[in-house]
Amino acid sequence: MTRSGLRARTRLAGAAALALALAAPALLTPPAALASTSPSTSTSARPPAATSSASSPLLATAGSAALPRHCFAEYTVTGRGGVVTSLTYADREFAAYAYDGWKISPAPRFVEPVGYDVGRRSVTLTSLVARPDGILESVRVHAASTGGATASPGLSWGLANAPAAAWKVDPPVRVGRGWHQVRDVAVPGEERAPYLFALLGDRLNRYTVRPDAKGNAIVRTGPHAATAGFAGVRSITWTRQTTVRGVPADVLVGLDGARLVEYTVPRTERPRVITRELVGRGWGAITRVDAGACFTSSSPSARVTRSVPVLGTMGRSVRLYVDRDATDGSGRDIANHGQVGLRP
Repeated sequence: MTRSGLRARTRLAGAAALALALAAPALLTPPAALASTSPSTSTSARPPAATSSASSPLLATAGSAALPRHCFAEYTVTGRGGVVTSLTYADREFAAYAYDGWKISPAPRFVEPVGYDVGRRSVTLTSLVARPDGILESVRVHAASTGGATASPGLSWGLANAPAAAWKVDPPVRVGRGWHQVRDVAVPGEERAPYLFALLGDRLNRYTVRPDAKGNAIVRTGPHAATAGFAGVRSITWTRQTTVRGVPADVLVGLDGARLVEYTVPRTERPRVITRELVGRGWGAITRVDAGACFTSSSPSARVTRSVPVLGTMGRSVRLYVDRDATDGSGRDIANHGQVGLRP
């Protein structure tokens, strides 16, 4: 369960790394040579003019401003017929990529990618899947290359150009139970970050995740991050790593009522969670948030910037927000780029 040596945070914002590697020929063939046979549905993500609706988090409105380049954010859902689908914003485009051949029925509580391995002729994705009955499974899916050149494209061409592929699913491996009451999970994007976070009741739980000999995820209960204060939080997402008094810490952003709140959790046995309100109102209609990463360029050696893109889901609408400086502890500089796509 590696991350293929890519330095991108949040798994290059989750499956944005797979925006390069989905179906493996995407790694092997330059973008200009790719045929338009992708199973994804891509849209040029042009934001509508910002409105002043009280139900829409406006913040610093971007209006018709250009969408940010070199930014990626993703989350995974099950679409029509139970097909697992990656919803990805990648460099000014939004795509819904269906993992053809991977279906889950009935619909799980969540599908959370936790690792991937990209080779020259194959790609493997490892995910945690929470069934409705609370059983937690590790699922590995594979796609093989159809051959091609060895040139590696940059990041900017996005998920939409990934060629069609049939994904083969390994038998699921049961790794836990009692996950039917978990509201949301957040997976750190730094490979050295040890914890997965979960909202359960009034608590913010932490779990360790590591691969076994076959690459499946092993999940173990870790020390609780917080035992109270999270009953009203409906969604969380990991945004970055920081330090608190010299101790590494994870920074999460969550939805608590109509507020957008930042939580800093030191990686200690009994951490004191530092809570900071980023935005005090306007986020009540957003049901989930999923953060990604922005980079200095489209080069594979690009550095992560201070800007953090966030996909906010409102019904079927997927909206894009960008915190221009996620390290300043303020939500005043969060730009609302409006709807960039629809979830299935």
